[in-house]
Amino acid sequence: MKINWRPLVFGLLLSGLGGQAAPPPDEAKSLATLQAKAEKGEAAAQYDFGRRYARGEGVARDMAAAVNWWRLAAAQDFAPAQSSLGVCYSTGQGVARDEAAAVKWFRLAAERNNPQGQYNLGVCYAAGQGVPADIFEALRWWIRAAEQNDAEAQYNLGLCYANGTGLAKDDTKAVKWYHKAAAQDFPGAQYNLGLAYANGSGVERNPQEAVNWYRQAAEQNYAPAQYNLGDCYATGQGVAADLREAAEWWQKAADQGDALAQFNLGICYATGQGVTKDLTAAAKWYRRAAEQNDAEAQFNLGLCYARGEGVAKNEAAAVKWYLLAAAQGQQRAKIQLAESRVWMAPEQLAEGQRQADAFQPRSTVIPP
Repeated sequence: MKINWRPLVFGLLLSGLGGQAAPPPDEAKSLATLQAKAEKGEAAAQYDFGRRYARGEGVARDMAAAVNWWRLAAAQDFAPAQSSLGVCYSTGQGVARDEAAAVKWFRLAAERNNPQGQYNLGVCYAAGQGVPADIFEALRWWIRAAEQNDAEAQYNLGLCYANGTGLAKDDTKAVKWYHKAAAQDFPGAQYNLGLAYANGSGVERNPQEAVNWYRQAAEQNYAPAQYNLGDCYATGQGVAADLREAAEWWQKAADQGDALAQFNLGICYATGQGVTKDLTAAAKWYRRAAEQNDAEAQFNLGLCYARGEGVAKNEAAAVKWYLLAAAQGQQRAKIQLAESRVWMAPEQLAEGQRQADAFQPRSTVIPP
């Protein structure tokens, strides 16, 4: 399993743009009270008032204002504000991006035993952001955060044990940390627990338990778990086989850009398994996966163009997709390409080659 560090967290910040409607009278009164306390210099109130600006709660969302209030609280050694300032400097929200300044604020929060500051400082050391990369220093801070029940840190410790990164490889300990994070509804950990139970890594193999953990992550809209849960329904592993249910979970993952789910959904529509047969929809989903450089989808999309199934027949487009699939070792694409070169006009072959040369794969970010 490839390590993919969790991104820097915003503490209690939420994403989203724009302001909100005027708050109801009681909320407005509460906001006025909070502002009064913040203006009197109460650090906790300054931090909370900054959060209101970051979230757009009762006020128009304004990250610069949030930074100003957090800076006042941070100057009083209020650790949550220091950690949030670090995130702002790391991401350039409300302030110019400055990785060294981010590390400074994370460290101040971490040294005051703030778990998110510790986690984020660990991320900086793992990624070499603002400090020289040092996985052992990253682990030192993640361990401190994990011991305070920080789910992201627990998840990263699980990854480190699973991969032997900075620690002796130990699948049992990986599962232990995944369980701690999963108990807090952390979907990446729930998904990795599903993998552990499916493969018998660190635990006794248990397909039913794998499905249980995949489902918990999938219900939080975690695309890799949705894809795997679809596979379980398709193959009857840990659950009764149900192609309609499989297609529904693949659809959810495909809508989030999961290339494997997009390819499988294309197969479903091409064959009428779990959905009503629809060659146009099949070609659509093959294309979405193919554009992410999925070789099997590229080959199938090539066949669609060669046969005029779900798309207008286009020999040059077929060659394009065969070429791209063959370049990744897809054997059937190599065969189709060889056959095409026997009978196809040189101009069509040249156009297919031109299109393949111009191809730029799309990248869809799937959560770690």
